[in-house]
Amino acid sequence: MSVAWSSDRNQWALAEGEAGSLGTVYAVLSQPRLDLATASDRVEWTLTPEALAANSVKESSSESGGVYDPLVPAGERRLAETMEAVYVDAGSLRSNLLALAERLGYHGASIFVIDGSARSAHSNAFCTGFGSFRRICLFDTLLPIMSEGEILAVLGHEIGHDRLYHVHMRLVIGIAYSFLMLYSLGHFLTSSALSAAFFAPEPKVYLSVVFFSTAWGAVDFVMSLLLTAESRANEFAADRFAVEADVSYGELLGSALKKLMKKSKVNLTPHPFYVFLTYSHPPLDARIKAIRDHQKLKYGN
Repeated sequence: MSVAWSSDRNQWALAEGEAGSLGTVYAVLSQPRLDLATASDRVEWTLTPEALAANSVKESSSESGGVYDPLVPAGERRLAETMEAVYVDAGSLRSNLLALAERLGYHGASIFVIDGSARSAHSNAFCTGFGSFRRICLFDTLLPIMSEGEILAVLGHEIGHDRLYHVHMRLVIGIAYSFLMLYSLGHFLTSSALSAAFFAPEPKVYLSVVFFSTAWGAVDFVMSLLLTAESRANEFAADRFAVEADVSYGELLGSALKKLMKKSKVNLTPHPFYVFLTYSHPPLDARIKAIRDHQKLKYGN
């Protein structure tokens, strides 16, 4: 099967073609022409309501009984409003991803591939949503460079962030931080003692804002150091979660990280002080060492 842009119909249309041997269907949505191949008999495309609103005409295949939706051209898409779903044949990557998610307690998830290549050469994966709205998202740049096992190990890491409540904790911290900032700003705006210290007869908004910005800059700097340190600790914790998910994931996750770093062209040996100041993720060598140490502690190998 293949999908090609039909200029006369002004939509992506399904075309008959020789089945490929990839076994995985994924969309490189940044390209003007999109070719898909699958070894399965059925391919399902899921579109968002925004995409369905634009020329949503479903086509059914008489041979396989599959339902196919037209795709919106790249120029009309935005990341949060686009066809980003992809399904792979049963028993292959999709089935294994969903089975892993269920086994690790990430229930009711759907699998999406997003067109990260349209914005960056970096590869990534993440889990988002809650309840019945959970999503497993893979960048289209991730699939060509990794084996199925490596993708599963990466997913184990991402599910670890959810199961260890890292996103929830960061949300609570963000709310508390915003409350503290607004409370402090209100105090600065109404403080007569502060205005008197600078010989102002009464509180002035412009003076209060200047004083607050100066004072809060120091607080914000310290907070950024704490948040980046917490983020690095969370990455180590998610790595340990992935290692504990399967005996093979330690080696696979290390291999996947090497491929990600190579493709992203990051500095592999940053100065420790620079890491302390700015890095939200630990350096590659530190992560791989921690993964191997936990693998040995957990499984003895």
